[in-house]
Amino acid sequence: MFRHITTRAVAGGNAQQDRQPVRRHSYRAGSCEGRVWRRTDRAELRRILLAAKRLELVGRQAGRRSGPLGHVAVEVIELLVHLVDRRTGRLEPSLDYIARTIRRARSAVAEALARLRAHGLVDWLRRYTPVEREGPGPRVRQYANAYRLALPARAARLLGRWGRDVPLPDDVVQAQAERMALEDKRMKERLAAKEEAQRMRDQERVRQAQKEAEDVGDFSL
Repeated sequence: MFRHITTRAVAGGNAQQDRQPVRRHSYRAGSCEGRVWRRTDRAELRRILLAAKRLELVGRQAGRRSGPLGHVAVEVIELLVHLVDRRTGRLEPSLDYIARTIRRARSAVAEALARLRAHGLVDWLRRYTPVEREGPGPRVRQYANAYRLALPARAARLLGRWGRDVPLPDDVVQAQAERMALEDKRMKERLAAKEEAQRMRDQERVRQAQKEAEDVGDFSL
């Protein structure tokens, strides 16, 4: 369940002191997140959450209160959808934070995450971080996981028409087309004005050059 990771990055540490148990397949925080985090948007997050709810509903057997995910897992993924940074994909809440926020036991949250992972909706990397201290003692500690939300094909199929982007109304499409046409017209007008101004400056320079040439000719006479 555990493995020993040796880190020599902490000043004053040695191999014996640095060897501390962390969870298997843990990566140093700050060096591994690019493997899991990626940019996302509201539409994608909406589809992931809707797929989880559909999976829970469709997979529920008669006479049972919950489906293959469980209501705690639905609460967990709903929280993760709201926590993720859409621009970077950054998502790193601690297990304690999730449990405290949705008011569930830590063990229930861990089980819910395992179910979400088994169905391909959530994945993560375990992480560790160095701890600076003097004298003997732990030099690394387990750190919050780096999470990633995903929409596997089998879950996407449950969405049906709800998984597709809603087409814009005709009046909105028309307004967008008119705005783009107006912006294009204004851009062409600005370019034409710049070209006309440049043409007038060129003409003025030519006239000035001709005048200077005439003045030089008069002086030589």
